[in-house]
Amino acid sequence: MKYLKRIVIAVGVLSPIAALAQTLTETADISQITDPFSDLVIALVPILMTAALLFFIWGLIMYIRSAGDPEKASEGKSIMIYGVIALFVMSAIWGLTGFIGGVFGIDQGVAPDPNLLRPH
Repeated sequence: MKYLKRIVIAVGVLSPIAALAQTLTETADISQITDPFSDLVIALVPILMTAALLFFIWGLIMYIRSAGDPEKASEGKSIMIYGVIALFVMSAIWGLTGFIGGVFGIDQGVAPDPNLLRPH
Protein backbone atom coordinates (compact mmCIF):
# COMPACT_ATOMS: atom_id res chain seq x y z
CA MET A 1 0.00 0.00 0.00
CA LYS A 2 2.89 2.33 0.81
CA TYR A 3 4.44 1.75 -2.61
CA LEU A 4 1.11 2.28 -4.34
CA LYS A 5 0.86 5.77 -2.85
CA ARG A 6 4.36 6.58 -4.10
CA ILE A 7 3.55 5.29 -7.59
CA VAL A 8 0.34 7.34 -7.75
CA ILE A 9 2.21 10.47 -6.63
CA ALA A 10 5.01 9.85 -9.14
CA VAL A 11 2.55 9.35 -12.00
CA GLY A 12 0.69 12.50 -10.98
CA VAL A 13 3.89 14.53 -10.92
CA LEU A 14 5.38 13.11 -14.13
CA SER A 15 2.24 12.95 -16.29
CA PRO A 16 2.38 16.64 -17.30
CA ILE A 17 5.92 16.06 -18.57
CA ALA A 18 4.75 13.11 -20.67
CA ALA A 19 1.86 15.14 -22.05
CA LEU A 20 4.22 17.99 -22.95
CA ALA A 21 6.57 15.57 -24.70
CA GLN A 22 3.79 14.51 -27.05
CA THR A 23 3.28 18.09 -28.28
CA LEU A 24 6.86 18.58 -29.46
CA THR A 25 7.39 18.58 -33.20
CA GLU A 26 10.47 18.60 -35.36
CA THR A 27 10.55 22.39 -35.43
CA ALA A 28 10.16 22.72 -31.66
CA ASP A 29 13.18 23.28 -29.48
CA ILE A 30 14.14 22.40 -25.95
CA SER A 31 13.36 25.91 -24.73
CA GLN A 32 9.66 24.99 -24.64
CA ILE A 33 10.50 22.67 -21.78
CA THR A 34 13.19 24.69 -20.01
CA ASP A 35 11.61 28.17 -20.17
CA PRO A 36 9.02 27.57 -17.42
CA PHE A 37 11.72 26.24 -15.07
CA SER A 38 14.03 29.12 -15.94
CA ASP A 39 11.29 31.64 -15.26
CA LEU A 40 10.59 29.99 -11.91
CA VAL A 41 14.25 30.09 -10.86
CA ILE A 42 14.62 33.70 -11.97
CA ALA A 43 11.58 34.63 -9.86
CA LEU A 44 12.71 32.64 -6.81
CA VAL A 45 16.31 33.87 -6.51
CA PRO A 46 15.50 37.39 -5.23
CA ILE A 47 12.84 35.99 -2.92
CA LEU A 48 15.26 33.46 -1.40
CA MET A 49 18.03 36.07 -1.03
CA THR A 50 15.61 38.41 0.74
CA ALA A 51 14.40 35.58 2.99
CA ALA A 52 17.98 34.69 3.96
CA LEU A 53 18.74 38.34 4.74
CA LEU A 54 15.58 38.65 6.84
CA PHE A 55 16.49 35.40 8.61
CA PHE A 56 19.89 36.87 9.51
CA ILE A 57 18.32 40.14 10.70
CA TRP A 58 15.79 38.20 12.80
CA GLY A 59 18.67 36.31 14.46
CA LEU A 60 20.46 39.60 15.10
CA ILE A 61 17.35 41.06 16.73
CA MET A 62 16.95 37.94 18.88
CA TYR A 63 20.61 38.17 19.92
CA ILE A 64 20.34 41.84 20.84
CA ARG A 65 17.07 41.33 22.74
CA SER A 66 18.41 38.35 24.71
CA ALA A 67 19.62 40.78 27.43
CA GLY A 68 22.15 38.40 28.93
CA ASP A 69 20.09 35.20 28.67
CA PRO A 70 22.65 32.72 27.29
CA GLU A 71 20.01 30.35 25.86
CA LYS A 72 18.30 33.08 23.80
CA ALA A 73 21.67 34.53 22.80
CA SER A 74 22.79 31.11 21.57
CA GLU A 75 19.57 30.71 19.59
CA GLY A 76 20.07 34.15 18.01
CA LYS A 77 23.68 33.32 17.11
CA SER A 78 22.58 30.06 15.54
CA ILE A 79 19.95 31.80 13.39
CA MET A 80 22.49 34.46 12.32
CA ILE A 81 25.01 31.77 11.36
CA TYR A 82 22.45 29.91 9.25
CA GLY A 83 21.43 33.18 7.59
CA VAL A 84 25.03 34.02 6.73
CA ILE A 85 25.65 30.50 5.41
CA ALA A 86 22.52 30.71 3.22
CA LEU A 87 23.56 34.12 1.85
CA PHE A 88 27.09 32.88 1.20
CA VAL A 89 25.97 29.72 -0.60
CA MET A 90 23.49 31.57 -2.82
CA SER A 91 25.99 34.32 -3.63
CA ALA A 92 28.73 31.78 -4.33
CA ILE A 93 26.51 29.82 -6.72
CA TRP A 94 25.47 33.04 -8.43
CA GLY A 95 29.09 34.14 -8.79
CA LEU A 96 30.25 30.71 -9.91
CA THR A 97 27.63 30.48 -12.64
CA GLY A 98 28.55 33.98 -13.78
CA PHE A 99 32.25 33.06 -13.85
CA ILE A 100 31.66 29.82 -15.76
CA GLY A 101 29.35 31.65 -18.16
CA GLY A 102 32.07 34.24 -18.74
CA VAL A 103 34.75 31.60 -19.32
CA PHE A 104 32.64 29.80 -21.92
CA GLY A 105 31.30 33.01 -23.49
CA ILE A 106 27.69 32.52 -22.40
CA ASP A 107 25.81 35.80 -22.10
CA GLN A 108 24.18 36.16 -18.70
CA GLY A 109 20.54 37.18 -18.79
CA VAL A 110 20.26 37.06 -22.57
CA ALA A 111 18.16 34.35 -24.17
CA PRO A 112 19.72 32.53 -27.10
CA ASP A 113 18.33 33.09 -30.58
CA PRO A 114 15.76 30.31 -31.12
CA ASN A 115 16.49 30.29 -34.86
CA LEU A 116 20.00 29.01 -34.10
CA LEU A 117 18.60 25.99 -32.26
CA ARG A 118 16.20 24.85 -34.97
CA PRO A 119 17.39 22.43 -37.63
CA HIS A 120 17.31 23.87 -41.15
